Amino acid sequence: MTARAHSYVDSVSGCVHLTLRGGDAEFEELVRAARLGPREQSFKQDLYLYAWERHRHLVLHEWAHVLQLLSYPALYLRAVRGGKTMVAPAFYLSANPASYPLPLTFQMDEDWALSSLLSTVAVRAVVREDGVELKAVEDSVRRGVLTERDLVEGDATVFQYRAEVAGRGLGRAFRRWLREQPRYTRLFSFLAIHFGDDAALRLLPIMVRVAFRSTRPLDTFFGSFATIMHEGADFFERLEMDDEELEELLFADLRSKHGSVAADKLSMQSPEWEDPYGAIDPETFAEIVRRYPQLPVAPLTKLDLEGEDDQRGVAREALRYPERFFDRRKRSYDPRLQDYLPPAITIALDDPDFPQGSTLLALAPVLGRTQVPGLDGISYSEMTSLWLKSRWVWREILSGKAGPNPKCPHLSCAYNSTGLCRGWIKVPSQPEACEFPDFFAQTTRHRVKADGTTLEPLIAGGKE
Repeated sequence: MTARAHSYVDSVSGCVHLTLRGGDAEFEELVRAARLGPREQSFKQDLYLYAWERHRHLVLHEWAHVLQLLSYPALYLRAVRGGKTMVAPAFYLSANPASYPLPLTFQMDEDWALSSLLSTVAVRAVVREDGVELKAVEDSVRRGVLTERDLVEGDATVFQYRAEVAGRGLGRAFRRWLREQPRYTRLFSFLAIHFGDDAALRLLPIMVRVAFRSTRPLDTFFGSFATIMHEGADFFERLEMDDEELEELLFADLRSKHGSVAADKLSMQSPEWEDPYGAIDPETFAEIVRRYPQLPVAPLTKLDLEGEDDQRGVAREALRYPERFFDRRKRSYDPRLQDYLPPAITIALDDPDFPQGSTLLALAPVLGRTQVPGLDGISYSEMTSLWLKSRWVWREILSGKAGPNPKCPHLSCAYNSTGLCRGWIKVPSQPEACEFPDFFAQTTRHRVKADGTTLEPLIAGGKE
């Protein structure tokens, strides 16, 4: 077994998923404790602390992605639209009671399908004397080819580095750090070729932040790149601006060239493909958040935009200056970041003896004390739990995988045979104790026929 763990952030829910590996005694003890069941509260606390202490680098990197999601307008808007497509099948079934043969098949509208691919488009930048020419390419692993993923990963990698060393760092030291173990290097390497290591380290996160304050991040990134190439990286260093001031200078350049996009042009109901190209002003972003507060990261975004003096702007400042928020010796973080913890974190141990039901789900404290606008008495914690269940279930259903649920031993269950419950985390001791059939019935107004071949509609009261 290798010692490397793996992780990712769900780009819609903002949930951090950690699957941890390790051969240390603490890891083995946690696996043994998980098998004892029922799991004590101490087990959950120990598992949570193990992730933060032994896999701190992973947590820092994924936390950066959460801060990006809650504060970068283009990512927030994309998540809102992703949430719409996530629940669309359940809404459709609920509104259209009928018998549906299994497996379910859904086809995404062409414009929405195109929009879902925008973030994966790979381009190669050809630097000429009169500017930068972008060429779309199919091979995204070639040298000099970049995608939006390279932007967000390069930005998060700089955040992780500065948080780990608790300093700004120099380009040469950053390059050495990148070589210590597999890390994202493509974006830094591209910029370093043209700007040098020191300027690349400083400019990379600034350019990425400006990029995601527009409706076309990759185009905007290379627009900033062309501007810097034209003036020379040394010119921007001589301006003696801090990072925020330099970001606003590049953002003003974007706005002067492409204008600003009004909030009414950026609707959840329209696909990203239809968005006009332009800047997303702070006022427009605030309006988007007010209109679409459904995301689990929404209360964090509201705090960053409109919170009290000790809360407002903290997420954005942490992204600009991670070294101000993390103590290398104490391995701690600024208490102000407590309100900006990931809305949800799942932690599992990658070991064959780790039971499926032992995965820890930790919700951010701020969710429990914040009510969802328009839903009296419902907290974001409650909504996020339902949101995550829907996300996991429908992502698996729409993946097109066939056959029974391989994680569940109850082969006699009609739901198991259909595979509809593949994304359901809890595996019950007995089929009768499973919560999935009720969840599916409540969200779709349908249930599986006893022979597992068809979805049947429910009538009032939930009975056939």
